[in-house]
Amino acid sequence: MTLTRTALVFFLVPLFLGSSLFGAEQKKKKEEERDLLLERDLLGVYLKTQAGGPKIAAEDLAGRTVLIIFSGPSDARWNDFNLRMGSQYINAAPPGGVVTIWLLPGKTTDTKWWFDLRGSPFVSFYNTENFGAPGYGVGAGPRFTLFDAEGNLLGDICHDGRDMSGNSVHVWGGTRFTPDSVRKTVESGSGSVVKAAAYTECADDMRKLVEGALTAAPLTPVLQVLRSKAKDGKGAARAEAAVLLEGFKEYLAHQLAIIEKTYAANPFVANRVLRRIQAQLAGDKELAAPFDRVAERIKTDKGFQEECRAAEMLHATRGLAASIQWGLMDPDWPVRPKEKVVAIRQALDEVVAKFPKTRAAQQAADLKKAYTDWVAKAIDPSPW
Repeated sequence: MTLTRTALVFFLVPLFLGSSLFGAEQKKKKEEERDLLLERDLLGVYLKTQAGGPKIAAEDLAGRTVLIIFSGPSDARWNDFNLRMGSQYINAAPPGGVVTIWLLPGKTTDTKWWFDLRGSPFVSFYNTENFGAPGYGVGAGPRFTLFDAEGNLLGDICHDGRDMSGNSVHVWGGTRFTPDSVRKTVESGSGSVVKAAAYTECADDMRKLVEGALTAAPLTPVLQVLRSKAKDGKGAARAEAAVLLEGFKEYLAHQLAIIEKTYAANPFVANRVLRRIQAQLAGDKELAAPFDRVAERIKTDKGFQEECRAAEMLHATRGLAASIQWGLMDPDWPVRPKEKVVAIRQALDEVVAKFPKTRAAQQAADLKKAYTDWVAKAIDPSPW
């Protein structure tokens, strides 16, 4: 499928007119309400059927520097443009530093073009039929959206395909990021799973470590192999295994720092990072100990637990809304499944009722109001 090579990205930001002070205040109020629906939220990402690349899960994105790219394959020149524009950000940090989700348009599942061009093997592909994110709607690309380890939007840019040099860049949100700023974001936040080095004898081990770190699955088998090679291996294999283990320990230090940083400010992020790392290090007494101590602290922290339960429900609801583009584009089109619309509203009410003192409850109430105002523009506002 060939994309229109323009920089058009549709967020449908409304324009409000008002010449009086009252009108200006009303305009600001309405724009702020719309901003809530247009706020790009990494923690509410919806992922369904993957089109290719390493397995990844939406709940495992917290704590990672995440790059979402939207563009599709076409002729050789366009594919080369995609490769050049994407690779500069994907490869800005060592493997496992930038977690990349590449979105293909519509129902497209063709990823052969990327691997034929020897693009990074660590890119996970989805098409837009199987992806949704709050505030995320596209009309054309290539588009690049970057989030930091805490799920904050850093930049949302488009390399205008009418200028195949890549020098025509439009900024749709955040700031204009560069490969250097991406690298610095990784270094100051999530960390890279491995160090930058030439891995020849341990290339397969490096790949398994980077891909395994994408999901909440045990990394014990690959770690055991690396420890064995670092102890008893010979030549390059021994040295490379030692570097991989050292780099992974540094990465874990970054992940622990994120947990501590967000423990009070955003318990949901801290808890998701902790759950992923604990699942990966299950049974590893050497590496799991500091994370196990945090888990013990959480057991007696009722406020932390309450915030996490409320936020889990809220972000699951935002993911459901994103899957049907609820709150984006025209409230009448595309036609959304009524049962899902009802479920969204009920879930928001449940967050407020069950967890009234949490930050998630306030967010749920604000979100419900924003959805209600958006639905009011529909020809038929039912079943909301």
